[in-house]
Amino acid sequence: MTEINQKLLQLILEGKSTQTILETLKLTPKQLKIRLQSLKNSGYNFEYNISDNGLITYKPLLGTFHNATNTIDLNLEKDKEEFTFLAISDMHIGHKLDCLENLDLIYEYAKQNNINIIVNCGDVIEGCCNNENESTIRKQVEKLIQNHPFDKDVLNLTLFGNHDYTPLEKYNINISDIITAERSDFVSLGFGTGIINIENSQIIIFHPVKHSPCYPNFRFPSNWVENKLVLKGHGHHNSIKTTSKRCILKVPTISNVIYSQTSSLPGAVKITMHLDEEGNLKVVNAENLVITRQIYTAGYFKHTFNGKSIILGENKLLSKQLKRTT
Repeated sequence: MTEINQKLLQLILEGKSTQTILETLKLTPKQLKIRLQSLKNSGYNFEYNISDNGLITYKPLLGTFHNATNTIDLNLEKDKEEFTFLAISDMHIGHKLDCLENLDLIYEYAKQNNINIIVNCGDVIEGCCNNENESTIRKQVEKLIQNHPFDKDVLNLTLFGNHDYTPLEKYNINISDIITAERSDFVSLGFGTGIINIENSQIIIFHPVKHSPCYPNFRFPSNWVENKLVLKGHGHHNSIKTTSKRCILKVPTISNVIYSQTSSLPGAVKITMHLDEEGNLKVVNAENLVITRQIYTAGYFKHTFNGKSIILGENKLLSKQLKRTT
């Protein structure tokens, strides 16, 4: 950050008016606007505060953000009745056990299987859950921007989780804004809950974020998830819970941040959605992938809405470490 931008940020945090800022920093209104945009590109959020005395100040949006739940539309061009993608979660970049090598393997897998969409279920960085300073947060984000794999044919639809929220809550740094400004292959699904519309179907991506206005933050209304595919990050393990109208899939961590012996091995999930002629979701096929220097398949799962869920095949040596004891 430049010295002038540092001074500008300090004046904003002190609640100084626009006129005072212009006079103190000897800026023109146009120059101030450019520098405010520069701060925004660095992840700082502000809103105008206009007083009846004619003064304008800037209020830092600490711990808040716009579009807490993002909804995007995804058009099917390859096949109107089938969509295959990869789901990953909990990269925790900046943690000593993050694993960019696993991401490289996922990209190789995507290329080999003609997959162009990766859905990321949150906690892309380690954040400041352990009181990391602002400089450390910047380094985590820079590591992601510089070292996360890139392929012009692969798009990351990315939800941001509780670890990603902590820099916003503590330092007013919106890492979603920073990453999407620097990486054209990242599309933000907001914090906590994101929705992808596909024809007449929906994928709901969820990662709990405490102390935030995300809705729903912890529990979904029963009818809200009916006939939808729900992907959940945060737990670092893989499991599937179904009824005739629901398919809720917990996505494992792709990092080496493993909480316990019953947590998943690092991995991902290959998912194929089958739609009927009206675009309604009718079948979900899931392939549990584990990564131990290369990618293995631990099991196959098929869920038919208004029908049955069945295990199509299972590698018991691998899958026993994929299942959390309940």
